[in-house]
Amino acid sequence: MNKELTDLLEQQRYFDALLQLAPRVEDMRASATLQAEEADCLALMLRCLYALNMGMVADAYVIRLATLLHQRGDTEQALITMNDAFKHHADGVALYVFAGELMQQLARPADAARCLARVSELDPCNPAVSKNA
Repeated sequence: MNKELTDLLEQQRYFDALLQLAPRVEDMRASATLQAEEADCLALMLRCLYALNMGMVADAYVIRLATLLHQRGDTEQALITMNDAFKHHADGVALYVFAGELMQQLARPADAARCLARVSELDPCNPAVSKNA
């Protein structure tokens, strides 16, 4: 089999996985309570989105996963999740806004300021910029 066909088949596998995961994750997000398996589903979904070069689409799911992890006391894993997201979508304004808020919660004002500076570069009219000006 040639490389193009192999790549296409691999992309199809990831796309099929997304089609199966998306409704389940959305049902969990609509729920008022956090589901125990939501973090696993989100992580799997992110892997598929990244494999398909859909980093921008992944941002909302990254924020949800990082929030879940932080709320459950696994802040280190939340930070790893955010760092991974920046590798796939370096210009994700929402990612930087969230990361800045997380850094504030973790009493890391210098890191929060760097995130806000990046938001200002990417989207000077973003409400987070004027809020913290």
